[in-house]
Amino acid sequence: MKSLKDEQLIKLYTEGKLGAFEEIFERYAKRIEYFFFRMLWNDKEKAADFTQDLFLKVIEKVSSFNLDYCFKTWIFSIANNMCKNEYRKAEVQNKVHDNLKVLTSSISFNDAETNTDYDVFMKELQNSLNQEDQIKKAAFMLKYFEDMPVKEISEILNIPEGTIKSGLHYTTKRLSKKLQHFKSI
Repeated sequence: MKSLKDEQLIKLYTEGKLGAFEEIFERYAKRIEYFFFRMLWNDKEKAADFTQDLFLKVIEKVSSFNLDYCFKTWIFSIANNMCKNEYRKAEVQNKVHDNLKVLTSSISFNDAETNTDYDVFMKELQNSLNQEDQIKKAAFMLKYFEDMPVKEISEILNIPEGTIKSGLHYTTKRLSKKLQHFKSI
């Protein structure tokens, strides 16, 4: 099943082949959890809960998935909508700074100094991203942490591609200015 496309796996799952869903889960669980972790204030427990909830939603709504579309776009759209709902519920726009936790990196480096520099950089990047609005933050995360093309980001966020490109440009410019002290000499 590893060689099948996501959409083919979903079709097999809707036909009753449970192994197809296991493969989808294997492909996306860690990526989705990391997306939630970054979007939801670096809260590991919340990210794990949201990941579980997302896959339950996928199971419940799999029949509504149009096999002509990209599954990755669909699943990240659900994840993004869950984040938006959580933001509304918690009135996060005014509280993001207060709720930050230190980013604990799962990436290990041999050089302790490099690891410390990386942690400091990632913490400052997260702080800077949390000063952006939810749309800009999500677009940046999807582009640079999930390596998604602008077209897919546009579909996930339901925003025109030009707006995404412009937003990414200005967000990157602002972040670059805020984090310029990390540039190597």
